[in-house]
Amino acid sequence: MLRATAFPAAALAALLWSPASAQSADPGPDAGAMRASLDSCLEAAEDRAGDEACIGGPSSACMDAPGGESTMGMSGCLGAETEAWDAILNSLWPQVKAAAAEGDAADMPQEMGLPTQAETLIAAQRAWIAFRDADCLHAYAMAGTGSIRQIEGASCRLSATAMRVLDFREWLRPGP
Repeated sequence: MLRATAFPAAALAALLWSPASAQSADPGPDAGAMRASLDSCLEAAEDRAGDEACIGGPSSACMDAPGGESTMGMSGCLGAETEAWDAILNSLWPQVKAAAAEGDAADMPQEMGLPTQAETLIAAQRAWIAFRDADCLHAYAMAGTGSIRQIEGASCRLSATAMRVLDFREWLRPGP
């Protein structure tokens, strides 16, 4: 699994998760339940449009529940759904890597001195992690100094992570 370890990722995590984690009396939203909800939604989806309809559903329901209407509650809901999407992303990663390796075995690009799918996939994923973290830190900063910045940053991270999952799912779908 690829994980970003640079300072911007740590800073982003601290900025986006600190309000929700400050709620010590309430354990907060259940990322496991959100994962189950997303798994069910994705299983029912027939195509990319169906997959996209799954984004935001669990966090919206969470925000409609008691405690979800505050900035801290919304951040917690968005964070829990992001955690669920990240778990899906990490569960798909071995399949995506295996598909790239299979493509390399079939095409033998290394024999011609060309970059392989496996090599470029790892480079792309590392670059995507760095981009997502920087882009969402920018979304956070662009929201000004008010508490809405928590929501903007967390929303960005949720959307970016979910869309990467959908990219992986698209790559793994059988072709025509």
